[in-house]
Amino acid sequence: MKLTPDILSSRMLRWSQMLNAYDFTIIHRPGKKIQNADALSRLPLETPETDIPSPPEVLFLEELYNPPVKADEISQATLRDPVLSRVLNWVLKGWPESAKECRIFYLKRHELSVHKNCLLWGNRVVIPEVLRGRVLDELHISHPGIEKMKSLARCYVWWPKIEEDIENHVNKLDILHHVLLFICGRLLQSHGQGYILILLVPSKAKCFSCL
Repeated sequence: MKLTPDILSSRMLRWSQMLNAYDFTIIHRPGKKIQNADALSRLPLETPETDIPSPPEVLFLEELYNPPVKADEISQATLRDPVLSRVLNWVLKGWPESAKECRIFYLKRHELSVHKNCLLWGNRVVIPEVLRGRVLDELHISHPGIEKMKSLARCYVWWPKIEEDIENHVNKLDILHHVLLFICGRLLQSHGQGYILILLVPSKAKCFSCL
C-alpha cells in the first residue's frame, strides 16, 4: 500500500483526513466494465431547432448633454473637408487600388464605416480638422493630463496624429500658463499689488489671479 507523502496539497490533505475514519480496500475496475456509471448523462436528447437572433446593431449608447460638437456639425464639416470627403466617398462606393495621399485611411479601410455622413473608425468618430480644436479643449477641460486625455480620446474620437496633437495642445497651454505666472510675478515686484488677468481662448475664458 502506498503511504501518504509528507507534503500534500490542501485538497489531498482534506481527503486524507476524511478517509482516515474508514477502513476500506481500493479495487481497480476498468472503464469498459462501468457501462451504467453515466448512462443517463450520455443519453442523447432531441434538441428543437431555434432561430439564432441576429446581433443587435446598437451595442452601446451614451448621451452627452452638452457635447463639444454635434453629429450634424461633424457631417457638414466632413463633406467640406478635402481629405475626409474623399475617404467618405471611397467607404461608400469602393476604394481605389492605392491612395497615397490618404494612406493612413487606406490602411484602415476595412475598419471604417459611415453613419449619417459621419466617418467612424470602429466606434470612434473621425473628427474633421476644423472641429479638432474644440474637441481638444473639451478633453483638456478638467486638466486630466496627457495620458488621461489620450485614454479618453480612444473611447470616442480619432483623427490622424491625434495623440501628437494632444501632446502639443497640452504643452502649449502649459507654456502659456508659465508665461502668465511670470508676468504676474513681475507685476507684483513692480507695483506690489494684486492683478487679475483674463485669458480669452476660443471656447472659454480663463482667469489667473495674482494677489
